[in-house]
This record gives sequence, structure tokens and C-alpha cells, in this order.
Amino acid sequence: MGPARARILRELPRDSAIKAIRAVEEGRVIKYVVEGGGPSFWVVRGEERDYLIFGDFFCTCTDFYISSLTSGARKMCYHLAAKKIAEAEGRFREEVVSIGEALSILEELSSP
Repeated sequence: MGPARARILRELPRDSAIKAIRAVEEGRVIKYVVEGGGPSFWVVRGEERDYLIFGDFFCTCTDFYISSLTSGARKMCYHLAAKKIAEAEGRFREEVVSIGEALSILEELSSP
């Protein structure tokens, strides 16, 4: 286990750490790059749906909202941890999409 992975996993409860490792190992971390030099964004395929990750500090999942933003019980959810680990280790899928495809993905991820 690399130092980045160990540092990130220490911040999670055991069950969340296991889920983060599984997400990385199963290739469920995706970096979408908009063709033509557009912005990129990250998505982690969760157990119930896909979640949008903003930088290294925000996930659109309910667990992040409750455990991190509202109560401050922990800094991140397992989706955010998986993104950080995958990025540090280069273990993510990268998909190049058109601006139209990117907008469609973002719209789908923002619907309830």
C-alpha cells in the first residue's frame, strides 16, 4: 500500500475504507475530459448510483453531506477517498467526451 493510500484510508471508518479500495480495484473511478481542451470532471460509480466529485473536497452523495458537511464527523466519504487514491496511483479510467456528452452526464448526475 502506497503512502497516499494509507494516509487517505486512515481518515475513514473501516467499512468505508473497504468500499473505497473496492471502487478503485473495480475501476469505478472515471475522469471525464472534455475534448478540445475543455474542463475535466470526476465520477465515482457507487453502489446505488454515480456521484460527481468536485476537486478533492466535495462529493454529491448523501453520506458526504451528512457525515462531512452537516456533522463534521469526517472529512470525506468513500467516493471522495476512492477518487483521491485512484488519482494518486493513476488507477482511473479516462474518457474523452464532447461538450454535449459532458453536459448530458452532468445533467443526469444532478437529477434526483
